[in-house]
Amino acid sequence: MLKYLLAPLFATVLHAAVIRGVVVENFTSKPLARAAVVLEPVAGTPGAIKSIRANSLGVFEFDSLAAGAYVIKASRKGFMPLEYGQKRWNSAGRPLTIEEGASAFLTLRLIRYSAITGVIVDENDVGLPGFEIAAYRKTEPPEWIAQAVTDDRGVYRIHGLEPGSYVVRTAGTQYEDGMHQPTFSKETVNVLEARTIELLPEQDADKVDVRPLPGRLFRIAVGVDAPPTEPVTITLASAMGRKTVKAFAFEFADLPPGDYEGYAQQGESQGAMQRVALARDTQILLTLPQSPIQVVVSGAPAADPGELRVRRKDLAGVGAVRSMPLVDGRAALPRGRWEVMLIPPAGFYVSSASASGPRTLNRTDGWNEINPGGSAFARFSVSGGASSVHGTVKTSTEPVSGAPGIFGTL
Repeated sequence: MLKYLLAPLFATVLHAAVIRGVVVENFTSKPLARAAVVLEPVAGTPGAIKSIRANSLGVFEFDSLAAGAYVIKASRKGFMPLEYGQKRWNSAGRPLTIEEGASAFLTLRLIRYSAITGVIVDENDVGLPGFEIAAYRKTEPPEWIAQAVTDDRGVYRIHGLEPGSYVVRTAGTQYEDGMHQPTFSKETVNVLEARTIELLPEQDADKVDVRPLPGRLFRIAVGVDAPPTEPVTITLASAMGRKTVKAFAFEFADLPPGDYEGYAQQGESQGAMQRVALARDTQILLTLPQSPIQVVVSGAPAADPGELRVRRKDLAGVGAVRSMPLVDGRAALPRGRWEVMLIPPAGFYVSSASASGPRTLNRTDGWNEINPGGSAFARFSVSGGASSVHGTVKTSTEPVSGAPGIFGTL
C-alpha cells in the first residue's frame, strides 16, 4: 500500500527541474561566498519565490522546480545586483526557461561598484585630515550620491558608485584660523567649471585631488511657529542638495553664499516656505498653520477618482513620487513648490488640467507645477469615453482639401 502512495511523489521528484550555478566576481572570477540568490517564477509558472545563500565556493542550487520560466537574481554587498541574462550592468535580464526534468547550470558574474579616490590638501599640498567630501551625479541640478571623510593623510575614497558622470565637492569647513568654501575638483566653487569624472564599471578613478579655497561661510537659523501638537520637519534646499531635520528650530551652518529654500511641514497638509539669497548670517521664521494648496478633481466617479501623484520641487530638483489620497475628489498639500499629476480611473481620461502661477505646465498627461504664492491650487477635469482631435490642414494661408490626416501617440 505504501508503495502506491509514494509513487506519485517519486514521479514528481523524478520529473522536477533543477537550476544550479555559481556566483563569481566579474574581474577575477573568484567565487563569491554567501551571495544572495533569488529565484522568481514568471507569471504562469507554478511555485513561490525562493531565496538562498551561495555556499563558501559560491555555488547555489534550486531543485524540485516545475517546468517554466524563472528570473534569477544575485547580489552581495559591494557589488551591483545582477539578473541572469543582463548584457550590460544597467540592462534588463531575461528569464531562464527550463523543461520538465531538465537541469541548467549558470555562472553569475557580479560587477563591483566603482569608486573615486584622491587627496584633499592645503595651500602647501599637505593632506587635510577629517575633511568631508561628496560625490554628485552630474545632472541639472547635481544629485548627491555618497560622501566620505579624509583619513589622517587627507586621503579619501567614495565607493558604492554606479558608472556615470560625477563631480566631487568638499564641504564648507571652519578652522580656528579661517574658513574654506565648498570646493570642486579642480579648485573652483562653480559647478559648471568642475572637473567631470567619467566612471566605468569596476573603475577606481584616482588622483581626483581637491585644494579647498578660502572664503566666507554663513548660517541660516530656521524657526517654526506652529502648534506643538505634531512634530515639524525642516528642510533647507540648494542647488547642491537638501538637508532635513525634525525640530521646531535648527541652525544650518557652514553655508557658502547663494540661493536657498527653507520649508517646514507639519502633518500632511500644513507647511510654509521662504527663499533666501544668502550673503550674511540670516534668520527666518516660518509660521503655521497656513491655508494648504488645494487639488480638486471633477468628473470622476466618487468611488474611484483616480490616483493623484505628487512630488516636491525645490532648488535641489524634484523629490520622490508619492500618492495622495483623494477624499470627495479633493486633496490638500502643504505650502511649497510641488508638481502634481492625475492618473485617471479606467475608462476615463484627463480632459483638462490647470494650476496657479505663471510657470505651470497645464498638461493633461504629465506633471503640473503649483506656484506656492497666493491662493495656490490645481484642478483636473476627468471625462469618460473616447476623446477626439479636431484641426484643419492648411498651406501657409489656405485650407487644403483631400489631404490625408495621420494621428498617433508619443
